[in-house]
Amino acid sequence: MPTIAVNDVDIYYEVTGQGTPLVFLHEYATDMRAWESQVRFFSRFYQVIRFNNRGYPPSTVPTDTRAYLHERLIEDIDGLLDGLGIKQAHLVGIATGGNLALNFALRRPEKVLGLVVVGAGAGTSNRQAWLQSATDLADGIATGGVQAVVDSVSTAPQRIALKHKDPLTWAMFLELMSQLDPVGAEHVMRTTLTSRAPITDLGKALRDCQLPILVMIGDQDTPAEEACRFIAKQAPHAGLAVLPNCGHTLNLEEPAMFNQLVADFLVAVSVGRWGTWIKN
Repeated sequence: MPTIAVNDVDIYYEVTGQGTPLVFLHEYATDMRAWESQVRFFSRFYQVIRFNNRGYPPSTVPTDTRAYLHERLIEDIDGLLDGLGIKQAHLVGIATGGNLALNFALRRPEKVLGLVVVGAGAGTSNRQAWLQSATDLADGIATGGVQAVVDSVSTAPQRIALKHKDPLTWAMFLELMSQLDPVGAEHVMRTTLTSRAPITDLGKALRDCQLPILVMIGDQDTPAEEACRFIAKQAPHAGLAVLPNCGHTLNLEEPAMFNQLVADFLVAVSVGRWGTWIKN
C-alpha cells in the first residue's frame, strides 16, 4: 500500500501509466476510487496520480480538527508532488477537490500545466446558510456517524441525476459514502469546508492567473453555479463547459462525455492552443 509522508500525515496514493503527470483530486463524499473510469481512460496516455486526502483511509485520519484547515490540504498537494518527484502536472479536481486544485494552482502556478475545476465552490452563494448547514451536518456525523452523510448527500437535488441515470453507479456511490471514516468526515465538513474562502474572494488572483483552465459544471448543480461561472469569467484563459441534464458528480454521471472534454482540453494545452487569446 503506497503512502508518502507529507506534513505530518501519510497520504495514500496510486500511480498508473506513463507520460505527463495528471493528478485527480476527489470530492468530499467519496475518495479516490470514484475516479476509476478516468484512471482506466487516461492512464493509456498519461501518468495518472490519484490519492486520498487526509481524513480518508488509508491516509492518516488526524483527530485534531486544526489538522483539517483548508490550508493544510493545499500544502498536502505540494508535498505529494515533491515527494513523487513531479515538477509539473495537470490537475483535475471535483467539488472539494476542485477547490483545493484551484487554490493550489493560484499559489503554485509554476507546478501546474493545466487545471480542470469541476463543480467547485459550494458555499459561495448564501454563505451564512451554507456554513450553518455544514456545521449541522458535522454535528450529525459526530452523533450519528457517516449515515448522516449518506442521508444528506443522497437526497440533495444536485445528486438525483446520477440516481436516475445509472442505478449501478449510484449504488457504488452510496457504498463509497458508507465507508467514509466518521472522524475524518466530521472534521473535513466542520473545518476544511468552512475554513476555505468563497471563490468570489479570489477575483484578483484569478484575473492575474495565466494558466489554462477548464471549468465544468452540470446544469442541475445549482450550489456550485455562481462560483464556477465566476472562475470562468475572471480567469483570462478559462473556458466553461455546462453539461446538460447533469448534477454534481459529472465524472460518474457521464464518464464518456467527461473524459472527452478533459482529453480535448489536455491536448489543446499541450500544443499551446487553449485560450491563447485574451477575453474582452
